[in-house]
Amino acid sequence: MSHHAVYLPDGSYNYSASLYGEEPSKNLALAAGGIFALLFIAHLVQSIRFKTRYLIAAIVAAVMELTGYGLRYKSIKNPFDISGYAAQQGMIILAPVLLAASQYVVLEKIINHIGESSSPIRASLIAKIFVGCDILSFAIQGAGSGILVSSATNYTMGTNILIGGLVIQVISYASFLATALIVFNRGKHLNNEEGWRKMFYALFSGSILVMIRSVFRVVEFSMGYNGPIATNEKYMYVFDFGLVAVAMLLFNIFHPGHLLRNSNVVAPGAKKTVDVVETVATFETA
Repeated sequence: MSHHAVYLPDGSYNYSASLYGEEPSKNLALAAGGIFALLFIAHLVQSIRFKTRYLIAAIVAAVMELTGYGLRYKSIKNPFDISGYAAQQGMIILAPVLLAASQYVVLEKIINHIGESSSPIRASLIAKIFVGCDILSFAIQGAGSGILVSSATNYTMGTNILIGGLVIQVISYASFLATALIVFNRGKHLNNEEGWRKMFYALFSGSILVMIRSVFRVVEFSMGYNGPIATNEKYMYVFDFGLVAVAMLLFNIFHPGHLLRNSNVVAPGAKKTVDVVETVATFETA
């Protein structure tokens, strides 16, 4: 953080000397929080209606995004509070990890719907493998956020740890996208139903958006907290908020509980989809 004056001559905060690097918009923070509140309600209602317990991670992600932008609004009022700044950053950065967990399980649902032979990996292992990678990424990013909160002198160390966690997430996510493409190329020869294809297009599109967002965050943190990206919130609202919100919205428009409503009866040779909650619990008790 800069050692320049905290206040301007008129008594207002000198935002250019804060971690924000500019005066952030309170209205944008409120609008972003409001949009994620609507997405949370929509996902909750649809999960109850279609009994899609496996999407609970996406619901929690919406809550974290809502909380993150609420904390951002609060932090803007006190921009020199390091813990407040780090708290909002941590929530917004970590939330997409949970959204990704739901995407993994939806791919399992698609595989179970069209047949096990469509996947290069056993369907029952997909969520375990990629959620496991995300738990590692989540833990590393969480550790980085914790160090950020501890003190201003540890900001660089915390940022580097965050970058490491994000890089792991990007590599894992790229592997997931490659697996999804193989499933689609094989699946289109096994099942001609339109429903699973629509679900796949929505899933893959949302996954690409989350991937772009993760790469954006790696670039942002690599350039430093005082870099041109970190000090211009317009980038964050386009490449983080915007992409994640659209990815969540795609699951509302193309809901697996509707498009894959017959997938509870799995295709021959397939096994029951692994619930993301059960998968996380397995790692925690291992």
